[in-house]
Amino acid sequence: MKSSISTTSRGYTLIELIVAVGLFALVMTLASGAYLLMMDLNRQTQDVATGVNSLSFALETMTRNIRTGTAYSCGVYGGDCPDGDEVFSFKDVNGENITYARGTQGVDGSVGTITENGIILTDPTVSVTKLTFYVTGTGTVASNDYLQPHVTIIVSGMTSSRVGKTSQPFTIETSSTLRGVDLTVTGSLTAPIVPVCVLTANPTSVLSGGKPTLSWTTTNAKSNGFSINQGVGAVSPAVAGSISAVNAITADTTYVGTVTNSAGNTATCSVTVTITP
Repeated sequence: MKSSISTTSRGYTLIELIVAVGLFALVMTLASGAYLLMMDLNRQTQDVATGVNSLSFALETMTRNIRTGTAYSCGVYGGDCPDGDEVFSFKDVNGENITYARGTQGVDGSVGTITENGIILTDPTVSVTKLTFYVTGTGTVASNDYLQPHVTIIVSGMTSSRVGKTSQPFTIETSSTLRGVDLTVTGSLTAPIVPVCVLTANPTSVLSGGKPTLSWTTTNAKSNGFSINQGVGAVSPAVAGSISAVNAITADTTYVGTVTNSAGNTATCSVTVTITP
C-alpha cells in the first residue's frame, strides 16, 4: 500500500511586502540622515580646528618674536599702555621693526585679522573682533622704571565653519616677557638744569621816540649768557640788571631776552612796550 505526502508552499502577501519595504525605507532614511549629520559635524569640526590652529600659530609666532625682541612700544605714541591698545611695535632679534595690529580682510572688510607689518597671520575662518595689547616696563632706569618689559595679549572673535553655520565665540589671553636684561640707562639720571629768565620794561607805554628801561633776572645762566634783541645785545651781569633801550621806538615793540646755561640750553622771555597815542 503506497502513501504520499503533499506539501504546500505560500509566498508573502502584498501587505507584508509593503510593511517590509516601508520599514526598510524608514531604517535607511534614519541611517542616511545620521550619516549626513555626522559628515556635516565632521566638516564643522575640521573648519573650527583649522581656525584654532591658525590662531594658535599666530599667537605662538607673536609671543616668540616679542620674547626675543627689544624696544617695546605700544600705541601710536609709544611707551607703556596699561589701559590697552590695538597696536604694538618692537625690534626683533634681527633688528627689524615689527608691528602687530588688528586688520580686516574680505570685500566688505567684515573679517577681522591679526597682521604683522600689514601681512595677515590668521585664517579667514577666524574673525578677530578685538585685539588688545597691555604693555608695561618700557621705560628705562633713567625714568625710574625698574620693571622688566611685559606684554599681555587678549584676542576675542568668532570661528565659523561655513556660511549659514553657527559661529563659535572665543577669547584667548597670552603674555610674553622680554628675555634679555633690561638695564639700559638712557639719558642722565638727573634732570637737566634749565635756564630761566624774566624781562620787564619801565614804562610799558611810551611816547613815540621814547626809550624804555629794560630790566631782567635769570636763573642757571652762565656769566655772559643773557642778551636782548632790538639792538641791545649781550648784557652783564647776566644774573640781573637793567639797561635803557638802544633804539627809540615809534611803534609797539616786543623785546625778547635769551638766556643760555653752561650746557648750551637756552630759554627766552619777552615784554612788549606800546606807543602812547
